Amino acid sequence: MINYSVNPRRNPRDKEAAPKYYATAQKVSTITLDELSDNISHATTATRADVLAVLTAVIDEMMKELQKGNSIIMGDVGTFRMTINSKGAETAEDFDVSLIKKASVRYYPSKRVKNIYDSLTFHKVPNRK
Repeated sequence: MINYSVNPRRNPRDKEAAPKYYATAQKVSTITLDELSDNISHATTATRADVLAVLTAVIDEMMKELQKGNSIIMGDVGTFRMTINSKGAETAEDFDVSLIKKASVRYYPSKRVKNIYDSLTFHKVPNRK
């Protein structure tokens, strides 16, 4: 179940327009890597320490591969890849690296992850203050 609250948002292109109301997902809680490792260890024959070691190694390797510019296909989880945002230049010759403003990691969910969307239920909760 996904909790949501309803919040007003103004149209940045039309400052005079009345705000419209949109749903905003509200997290229930956060699970840490240690807690995830503990949960996995209970569902498998691996110890919590072994699971934590493997997950830590996966994270380290993902960072290395993303820094190389590689996409990472994580099976039923989905794909991760780097993207960049830049300012534009008038011509290709005028473009230089100083126009690149930020890099981010983009996540593309797999079909299996997308399939959970159909079974989600939603529950309205009060706005957080």
